[in-house]
Amino acid sequence: MLRPFAVMALVVLASVAVAQDSWPSKPVTVIVPFGAGGNTDALARIYSARLSARLGQQFVIENRIGAGSIIGITSLAKAAPDGYTIGIGTSAGLAINPAIMKENLGYNADKDFAYLHLMAIQPNMLVVHPSVPARSLPVGLAISRGFVEAVHGTITAANRTDRTGAVFAIRLPIPPAAQQLDTAA
Repeated sequence: MLRPFAVMALVVLASVAVAQDSWPSKPVTVIVPFGAGGNTDALARIYSARLSARLGQQFVIENRIGAGSIIGITSLAKAAPDGYTIGIGTSAGLAINPAIMKENLGYNADKDFAYLHLMAIQPNMLVVHPSVPARSLPVGLAISRGFVEAVHGTITAANRTDRTGAVFAIRLPIPPAAQQLDTAA
């Protein structure tokens, strides 16, 4: 099983049959299973620019978003196994979704990919507005009683893609920023 806290790894199809001395002889597609402008996309663009410069071929970002990264990861799994489609995987698509959904994903994270490189580790943090007098989790929880509903596993704007830190959700009068972005897209 994959390490669930290894947040981002560059992955390729497991059955790549490409001679190392001639690769890449054409542009390489990099599937990013999240929207343009986010952390995963930015990291993919940095790596792609460096790979392009080093290997002399374009590495072209293709954002395939939706379903908590399942759409992008599935399209990576179904791509031709020729080494010209690589992708960015996160704990959501490669560890959490497979653990939750089992065989209903359209891919097998353990068999369909070869893991090349850990790109980054993304910590999750619980934060409050500076006007809230809480400076520790116990104090924050004590203050929040009465206006925070404990809902284990709720997907919030801060963790909606990886679901690793979902413990409680605050009922807000306006949609979270990430929902507004999803609606605008």
